[in-house]
Amino acid sequence: MAARCCQEDGRRFVWLVGQHDQEAAVTPLASGYSLHDLETGEELSKIPLPAYGVRVVELRAE
Repeated sequence: MAARCCQEDGRRFVWLVGQHDQEAAVTPLASGYSLHDLETGEELSKIPLPAYGVRVVELRAE
């Protein structure tokens, strides 16, 4: 499951929510956008998601 939030400064964030009892890897498909780690700014092509875990990433236009 995923959700999106937009800030007043224009930044956009995506919540990835795991609904499985095992770790899963998410491969984002967002045409014209990329997902980035909040701490490092690194572009993410495959996102590990722990069992029942939540990950917040930044959504950037390319």
